[in-house]
Amino acid sequence: MVNLETHRVLYDDIALAIAIIPALFIWVTIITAPISIYLSLRHWKSPTSIIPRTKIRFIIAIMLSVVQIAAWFFVFAYIYTGNLF
Repeated sequence: MVNLETHRVLYDDIALAIAIIPALFIWVTIITAPISIYLSLRHWKSPTSIIPRTKIRFIIAIMLSVVQIAAWFFVFAYIYTGNLF
């Protein structure tokens, strides 16, 4: 008996959504940015779709998450020191 896949979880779409949607609610990004990076790296080699897709969604999710983490770093640095640099 042949086992055919009828669906796959699109982890690249999930990681990208976790990186973009919480940006509307700024305070949530402190939690969701690391989650997005983790999902992107954890499922990098997972099969993406039945139809071949590139890794660009993972790359965009990682880049957006790194920008969000850097923004939080600057916010905390400004609060702690009173200036950005």
